Parts: sequence; structure tokens; C-alpha cells
Amino acid sequence: MRAGILLLVGEPRTRRSVHDRLPDWLSARAVETDSGGRAPGSESARLDGEIGAALDRSARVRAEEAVERFRAGRAPAGGRIDAVDSLPLLVEAAREHRIDTLLVRTRGADVRREVWVGPEPDQLAVRRTEVRYLGEAQPTAAEAADALLRSALASGAEVAPLPAAAAGPSGDPRDVPVGGLGALLRWPYEDGLPGGGLRPAT
Repeated sequence: MRAGILLLVGEPRTRRSVHDRLPDWLSARAVETDSGGRAPGSESARLDGEIGAALDRSARVRAEEAVERFRAGRAPAGGRIDAVDSLPLLVEAAREHRIDTLLVRTRGADVRREVWVGPEPDQLAVRRTEVRYLGEAQPTAAEAADALLRSALASGAEVAPLPAAAAGPSGDPRDVPVGGLGALLRWPYEDGLPGGGLRPAT
């Protein structure tokens, strides 16, 4: 179910026993707490606070991991490009169900840019006339972030929200999508980007 965290509550020895038997991929998401069990002091308000803190930590870690993968993926390697951040390429990737993880930063020039959409999640384009070629005679204007979120979720992609002022693990503002939107791809562009050429190193 792609849960961000697994919260283990109850008696400490039992929690540890369960934790030790989890597969590695799930163990990495497990968090233990003394709240929420039948032990004294396990009131729900305290448990709610610990759940909130665990979710915040999980979101920060996922954002850092997504940014690191994005940085590596947008640099051409042997002709392969595994991440994109220009709006035309994001729209094309969404139409092809190529997006694996959509990175969204609430501030950025591309977030509220206008794109055109049809009733189907993969009917989206930068220009209105392009949507007509996809089978929709009356496209509707939408904000880029909304259209890409809709398309990504409909195709089973993950979404990684980034802090508004995120600068990435290294502190370099180029670590995050400059326009506020980026994508890790399910399969790469093998011979450069559509339209010719490789993404310039910036």
C-alpha cells in the first residue's frame, strides 16, 4: 500500500520481536512507540503527536532521497536520462505514463503555469491545439501542478512533496526542480531528449 511508516505499539519486548522479523524494506519504515498500547500513559493525544512527528521525519527523508535521485537522473549518462524538469518534457512523460515519481515544490515558476487538459488523465498538453490531436475537441485550461498530479496519480506514480524553500541535501538550490516540478522516470530517454540533444549541464 506504499505506506510511509509502520508504527509498532505495545510491550517493548514484543515490539522488538516483531521488528526483528520484518523484511528489510519494511523494517526501514518501522517506528516503535510506547504510546498507543495498553500500558499506563498510552493516551491517544501523545500517540497522535508521535505519529505526526514520525510522518514529518518520513516525509523529509523521502524528499531528500527523491532530490538525490533527481540530481543523478537528470545528468546524461551514456545517453540515458532518468529525470526531467522542463514543463514540455513533464507533460510528454505524463502522457506516456512514464512518470515514476513526481516532485512538487509549492513555489516555482512552472507550478501555476497554464496547460490544457481533456477528461482523461493522459490528455494534457502545453498548447491547446495539441490536446485536440489527443481526441478532445474542447480542452480546459488547468494549472500545471494540478494536471500533472492528476495524471501521475492515475497512472500509479508516487508524489514527493518538497519543502517550499528546499535546497537539497547539499544546500545547492539547483538540487531541486528549478521550476518547482520534476519527475523521475519509469524508463529513461535512451538517446537524448525528445526534439534532439542532451539536457545541458547547468
